[in-house]
This record gives sequence, structure tokens and C-alpha cells, in this order.
Amino acid sequence: NSEEAVPTHPEPKFLKLKTAPPAVESDLSKYFSRLETQTSTQDLNFFSTKYRREKIVSLLLQTNQFEKQQLQEAKSKANPYSLVYECTKFQHPGAVVMANLHNLYKELFRQNYMIDTYYFLTIGEKGGVSEYTTQVQQQEALVGLQGWAVFPSAEFEVDNVTSLEETHNFEKLEELADQIYCEMGDSNAMLIVCDLGTEKANFTQKEKKAKTKICSSLYLASKLMAKGGNLVIKTSNTWQPSTIELLYLVATNFEEFSVVKPFSASPHSFSRFIVGLDFKAEMAEEPFKELCKTLESQLVNNQDLSHIYDFSKVTKDHLFQNFMREHNDVIAETQIEGLQTVLSILQGSEVSINKKEVADRCLMHWGLKEMEHKQETPTKLPAKRVNRPFENSIRHEKIPDLSGVSHIINRNPKTAPKTQTELPSLARKKPEEITKLRTIDLQSSIQGSTERSKEELMKKFERQIKKQGKKKK
Repeated sequence: NSEEAVPTHPEPKFLKLKTAPPAVESDLSKYFSRLETQTSTQDLNFFSTKYRREKIVSLLLQTNQFEKQQLQEAKSKANPYSLVYECTKFQHPGAVVMANLHNLYKELFRQNYMIDTYYFLTIGEKGGVSEYTTQVQQQEALVGLQGWAVFPSAEFEVDNVTSLEETHNFEKLEELADQIYCEMGDSNAMLIVCDLGTEKANFTQKEKKAKTKICSSLYLASKLMAKGGNLVIKTSNTWQPSTIELLYLVATNFEEFSVVKPFSASPHSFSRFIVGLDFKAEMAEEPFKELCKTLESQLVNNQDLSHIYDFSKVTKDHLFQNFMREHNDVIAETQIEGLQTVLSILQGSEVSINKKEVADRCLMHWGLKEMEHKQETPTKLPAKRVNRPFENSIRHEKIPDLSGVSHIINRNPKTAPKTQTELPSLARKKPEEITKLRTIDLQSSIQGSTERSKEELMKKFERQIKKQGKKKK
């Protein structure tokens, strides 16, 4: 029923690792393996449960015995959330998924006000990510907005988003990344979303493509993402050893790491999302560039990379191991329940779901009803570029309290001059420490004293400070 279909989604869990990211090995030849080589059950059991994997495989074998059209109809009927998109004003279904993720991760669209434009990048989307991101940022209307859709899987038009439709390979991705970097002027992207789908293929081929997708996302983050930026990757497998090794790189390069299967994803599917929040900006792009080339070269042959570095570096991190195992078990249970419902429909059982009520509750819970109201009666101006006086001073940080500070030193190693001017003593103090200093009536002190010497003015200021100190005592 609808009450069970839309439970209150539990707060997503975050993993915060202080571990340094493991280095990707330069020579990966020793990790090449033939596709016929089976991954050991022991390695799989580190991050998932055997009986759940076997249950999913069994249900898939049973459902795949039915005709393709019949199976699709059953999947649609079994999905409680299939009407959510139709009840919105969005032009693309992917916008609903982003709204669901935004409801789970409030900081997903966090802005950096030291950068005067909100830059974001999508890979392989159909328009929904750009549509939702643009609407969220335009409601704020505090900074400019610019997005790029790389390798879109469908044609779409969204204001402030440039589609870069090219042949999908890493060589072209590297070229487009250079182009985007030049347009931004630095690594300023605050959001990267990878939504590349995989065509119908066997599980092994899907796994190879998924690893290439995750690695490409990490390469783009290392090259284009600002400190504090966020990464979202849609994938289908989070338990194979080499995939786990890539996810560990995400977890150690972002302050917060999470895995979730949102309600908007079909319950019977393998789909899930990897979320990295608050980028540390400590990744070198070269290792990921070489790894992307290696993974891409294996797509067309009967080999695969079983590892990208020593697997024990991951299995010895029990926090990460327990976190991934718990999340994989929860997602597996959701998928098992969804597949059982699909199979019941195929076998003739009646399943009654009030999808309209489910959709209404989802829209209310995800804040989409409020968003539609804002669209109908706009109260804010469209997003525009805003010039900020301190935009070149401190980058990739939350906006500081500038009260009482005469100037800020440039700490950015890329843009700072070779010689720095020392901070005035006033700027080194905390705001609460200089409150009394800022209450001195400088205007009345200066009036009529233009001919006085600097020494006389300083003496007068010192006397006023001493008087204030005595009053305080």
C-alpha cells in the first residue's frame, strides 16, 4: 500500500575517513585477468552477503524466463514511484531523482561564495540533472551559473548549460576537460554528476564499464573540482574488489562518503548512487588519467583488471568494510523485495498500489510542491553574475567574517604573489577581540586635525583606548 511505499527515508549515513588515499600502482599488468576467471567468494564476502547475492541471481533467472514486453509491464506495475515524474512540471525524469537526492543530502548544491559563478558538470545525462540544478541555483540568485553536459545520452536544452556532444572515449573526455578548465579559469566546479548508463550487456561487461565510469569521474574531480565540491556517481555494483578499490578512493578524497538507493530508483534494479561531499582537493590527475586509459583499453577484449592496487589496503580498513557491507545488504534487501513483487505479478498475483497517493507524498516530502509554487509566482530575479571584492583572496572556503578587517592576504598558492605583505595586527585578531577598537568615533577624532601630526593622533587614540579599558574594569 501507499503507506508502506513511501516510508520516512532514514537519514543517510556518512563515512568520514582520515586515512590517506592509497596510490594507484603504475604497473597494472600483474592485475590483468581473463574474464573466465571467477572472483573468489571470499573477496566478495568482504563487502556483501553470499545468500543475498544468490537470491538476487535466482529471482533474475526466474523473471527473465518471461517475454520481454510482459516483463517490462510487470516492472512498471510493481514500481510504486513510476507516476512521480508525471505529477511534476519537470521536462526530464532525471530531475525527480536529483530532487530525491537533494532531500537526502542537504549540502549537495552548496555554493562557494568566494567563486562568483556556480559551475557544475554532468556526464551522460538526459537533461534531468541540469534542469534541477539550474532551478535550485536560480532560486538562490546569488551567484552566476554555468554548466556543461558532457556526452549527453539524449538531446536537451537547459538555460546556462552547454552540451558537448562528442564521441565517448577518454581521449575526447580529456580534451573537453581542458576546454572546460580554460573557460572556468581554474578548478572551480562545485558539482560533478556522472549518470552514464550502460547498454544491454552481460554482468561482466557492465562491471567493466562501471569501473571506467567511476574512474572518469575521479579524473574530472582531480582536474576540475574546487575544494569543497561534491561528486555523485550512478552505478550498479558496489561489491566487486576492483570497484570497491575505486570507491575507497572516493571515500578517502572526500570529507564525507555515502552510498544510497533512493526511492526514485526502481526497487527491482541494481542502481545506486555514490555520493562524495566536501572534496579535499588533494588528488593528482595523472594517476587517474593513466588508469582511465588502461580501463578503456580492456573494454574491447576478454581481459579485465581484477585490482588497481593491493586489495588488503581496503580490507584492513574495517570502518570502510563494515560501512559498505551494511549498505550493500540494505540495498540488496530492497532489490530482493522489488524482484519478488515483479515475479508475483508475472505469475498472476494482484498487486494494488495507489501510485497517485505515493506520488503526492513523494512530491511533498522532497519539497517539489514548494518548488512548483515558486516557479508559478517567482519572487527572485534570475541568476546573474555578481562581482565580489574578495573573490581572489581566499578561494574554496566558506565566506569569512570580514568585519573590521582592512585587507586580506592572498593565501592561494596559485594566484598569490611571491612576496606577501604581513597582515596588520587588527586583521589577525578575532572579530570579538576588536569590537572595542571599532567603537571609537574616528570621524570626530579626525575633524579639525588635518594639520596635526600622526604622532598626536596616535597619542589621542591610545588615551581613548586606556579610558575604555578603565571603564570596563
